[in-house]
Amino acid sequence: MGFFSVMLLVFVILASSAVLLLRSIHKQKGIMQEKLLNKHKQILWTLIIITSIPIFFGGVPVLAVITAMYKPHLPYAKEITMVLIVVLANHGTLYALVLIAAIPPYRQAVLGFVMKRATVRNAH
Repeated sequence: MGFFSVMLLVFVILASSAVLLLRSIHKQKGIMQEKLLNKHKQILWTLIIITSIPIFFGGVPVLAVITAMYKPHLPYAKEITMVLIVVLANHGTLYALVLIAAIPPYRQAVLGFVMKRATVRNAH
């Protein structure tokens, strides 16, 4: 039970930190320049999105797998564990795709690469 308590505490700390940061940025309206304030909001939302992938596609499956290990008599515990292990094993791929999509320089580099490849293929 201690592990679940620690995970819940970590989630509460992360969520409350995000809310406090959003509130702090919102309080700066009128004090900071609008362009800088929007940039801060964009950076914070990017961090929230990037952080949510390991939490939901890494942490939640781990919690479910650990629960199934402690209580193997639960219905469909084996099947659920197998599916969640696949999700857990692939969360790194999803995380990389979200990083590419969320961070503009990475996104622009990938789009440039894809467009360059598309024009080369169309030329042949």
